[in-house]
Amino acid sequence: MKINREPGRGSALEAKSLAQWIAFAPFVFQASVVMRDRGLLAGIDAAGEAGIAADQLADQTGLSLYGTRVLLDFGVDIGLVEETDGAYVLGKTGYFILNDDMTRVNMDFTRDVCYQALGALDESIQDGKPRGLVALGDWENLYDGLTNLPGSASESWFSFDHFYSDRVFDEFLPVVFATPVKEILDIGGNTGRWAQRCLAHDPQVRVTIMDLPQQLAVARENIAAAGYGGKGNTRFKSSTNQAPRKMTPGTPGEKRVLQLELTVLADVGLLGLPNAGKSTLISAVSAARPKVADYPFTTLYPNLGVVAVEAHRSFVMADIPGLIEGAADGAGLGTRFLKHLSRTNILLHIVDAAPPPGTEDAVEGARSIVAELERFSPDLAGRERWLVLNKLDLLGDAADAEAERIVSELGWQGRVYRISALRREGTRQLAGDIMTRLEDIARESAAESD
Repeated sequence: MKINREPGRGSALEAKSLAQWIAFAPFVFQASVVMRDRGLLAGIDAAGEAGIAADQLADQTGLSLYGTRVLLDFGVDIGLVEETDGAYVLGKTGYFILNDDMTRVNMDFTRDVCYQALGALDESIQDGKPRGLVALGDWENLYDGLTNLPGSASESWFSFDHFYSDRVFDEFLPVVFATPVKEILDIGGNTGRWAQRCLAHDPQVRVTIMDLPQQLAVARENIAAAGYGGKGNTRFKSSTNQAPRKMTPGTPGEKRVLQLELTVLADVGLLGLPNAGKSTLISAVSAARPKVADYPFTTLYPNLGVVAVEAHRSFVMADIPGLIEGAADGAGLGTRFLKHLSRTNILLHIVDAAPPPGTEDAVEGARSIVAELERFSPDLAGRERWLVLNKLDLLGDAADAEAERIVSELGWQGRVYRISALRREGTRQLAGDIMTRLEDIARESAAESD
């Protein structure tokens, strides 16, 4: 075989090396995509010049150490990353795969739209038909199904399309409107992006889009969502008509009916049965003055109180109306009030340790509250929750024994506080510990974000 040795054509060894890249191109492509999407390249990039070890990278990405090492070895071979003494740093090619917009668009388009279909390239060329299209859908051509592409294929297609078309709009618009233009026929208008830019550049112009029916439907949706205002009389003002009595109506925009719910913002939320002493507690530790009485359901709406532990140290406490069985289903307006606890960091479960005769036992009442909380929101039920035994002053010498019984039968493993909200016994200690814990939570959150 004769090998071309003309200057600038490369050596035979270089040609053979390129041939191997072509032979293993699918492996190179797939490994690069996985390293990008699984966070390996980002983790290596974040480590900077110091580099990062394989085990650290596995911990960060959640991949197995074996899988991480396989990808790293591949990344070194194809030039995405470099390795020195077990530390991996990002190579130049890896940098562009991770950060370059054009590269990302091209790779996503290849993976989501083209990759599977390319397996039928030989058959497609032989028959002169898009045989690989079956990988995406049952259509005669891609444009018939462009608006129904599955999954990420649709997003990747339009991202690819818009990346290469939209970037020329700013340069092309002055050329088109260099002379006065009244009408534009946009053939192959696709999603209507060019038409919208023309209207934004010159609201006086009339744009007609010509495309397949399914593409026109997409363009209509996009234009309707954008909406275009009408032309007021000032648009028709001229030297001969200073006060024109002419206007044009705007086009309908996208409409939505929204239901907005105001959620109380508080650091700590109180929950418990009616008449457990929640309102008494918030009035004891803050300046809030909710209605307090010796009968259930005194509180009919949430109350907020600012608990000032000392100068420059305070938190917000939310008292919601008492919950009853079925609250998670809306009984007693439960769902309206439970949602107000969604933004809290700590829940205080207030338990009446001395319930009136003929009412539910303290343990059973506490369990019913936990059950309603779990039914309403597993996430809220998993929130940090402290057990606060109230009204122990009514039990006299039996207070300690009853408190221990409640904690034991509940199987409670968290923090427990024994208070009398009415007498303000134990409330100062409770407020101080809440403040300290909230400060710890804030520090932990800040450390995680860093």
